[in-house]
Amino acid sequence: METFKINMNEELNGVELTFSQKPDTRILTTLKDAGFRWHRVKKVWYAKRSETTLQVIAELKEGSSGTIIDDGPKATDVGSEKENLDGVKVGDLYVASWGYEQTNLSFFQVVKISAHNAWFIEVAPEIKEESDAAWGSRTVSFRTDGGMLAPIHKPTFIKDQLHGDRKSTKNGTIKMTEYAYAHKYNGSELYESWYA
Repeated sequence: METFKINMNEELNGVELTFSQKPDTRILTTLKDAGFRWHRVKKVWYAKRSETTLQVIAELKEGSSGTIIDDGPKATDVGSEKENLDGVKVGDLYVASWGYEQTNLSFFQVVKISAHNAWFIEVAPEIKEESDAAWGSRTVSFRTDGGMLAPIHKPTFIKDQLHGDRKSTKNGTIKMTEYAYAHKYNGSELYESWYA
């Protein structure tokens, strides 16, 4: 009995069909007429999602050839949550405390992840609480529940504020430059200083 699987490729707005054996000539002709093409590497029939291609799929489902359908999404489908093996998640906030004669704070947010990398943009989170600024210093804490933040216009460390710069997450701290390392920010108070 011939079986096939359907995969709705959300990323490419497409449809992919995988058959257990070579389809008969009638099905091949129907697929080609509807705009399906054979992918030699992936071993699937694929096409852009349209009324025509969806109609062909409906006809295949209703076919009397004893066809078995698997509409369930695969774990690797686009839209499924990617996982960073180092525990980093999209939206995580990181902070780098750096400077020679003063202590500067720079914040970064994760916009994309892969197994051992994350893409960061430089952001300015909202201040939650701060001490009185005295003698050019203060302690300050920032909100961590603000969701995704807008990138700042003049970043110090990040070159691609639109897509984010890729950094390794293997060591737990993120190397921004030779003199600035960022760690996950948990909302605690931070020290900041400057010269007037």
